[in-house]
Amino acid sequence: MGRWVALNKSQQIIGHVGVTRVVDDEKAVVWKKALDYPLSRLAEIGRLLIHPDYRKAGVSTQLTRACLRGIIERGMIPVATSLASATASLSMMTSLGWRVVGSVTGGPSNLELNMLIAPQKLTDAALSKPFTPPMQGVDSN
Repeated sequence: MGRWVALNKSQQIIGHVGVTRVVDDEKAVVWKKALDYPLSRLAEIGRLLIHPDYRKAGVSTQLTRACLRGIIERGMIPVATSLASATASLSMMTSLGWRVVGSVTGGPSNLELNMLIAPQKLTDAALSKPFTPPMQGVDSN
């Protein structure tokens, strides 16, 4: 669905966050239990990566906020995953009001992922916008 990048003054990429459509898989099962919305309304934030030289400089927060604006403007409800081992990422998300609603283990690397849902104010903001579903047949991931 989309990607956001942060650039330094030299126009080098120093951070990245991606947003994908939620598909009906083991992660969706966890979100379905926590939320009462169709999967087509959910947009997953993931792959938040920050260059080590720019960590603790607010880059991850700025990227997350930018992609949230994009998701909400489409009337989609943000959800997120975080590697269980990525304690800094999880701490940042929970400090912004995100809630861990479960975890799954799987994927190609068989890693544990924490499943998060957005604060209610973000869900309410998304629901106040007209829903614009992702384009069919287009995968920008």
